[in-house]
Amino acid sequence: MTFTAPWKRLLPGMLLAGAVLRATATIPDIPALQQSIAEGRAAEAMDRLAAALEYDPDNARLLYDHGVAAYAAGKFEEALLSLDRAETSGRRWLRHRARFQMGNAEYRIGLSAKASNL
Repeated sequence: MTFTAPWKRLLPGMLLAGAVLRATATIPDIPALQQSIAEGRAAEAMDRLAAALEYDPDNARLLYDHGVAAYAAGKFEEALLSLDRAETSGRRWLRHRARFQMGNAEYRIGLSAKASNL
């Protein structure tokens, strides 16, 4: 029988707990972000989602939510970029939603181009 120090037995669990805490600390509270958007603070929601994307840049759901927040903030080109990435990396249901939102963003870009190009 080998003796291991008590802290060595706890270390793997502590490391796992630390990883879980770091992972959950980067996941934004989506209902709170939706509330921010509804209250006219879409840029704040977009910034928080961008910070979460730094930790998980290929998360299709975060990309979709970032695109929706960017659209609400009036940053349609940035919305298109996020929604396009969400469409290519997301599941089927998310791809459909991303395409729909991309159509909305493209429409708004077209309206602004039409208004500026008399």
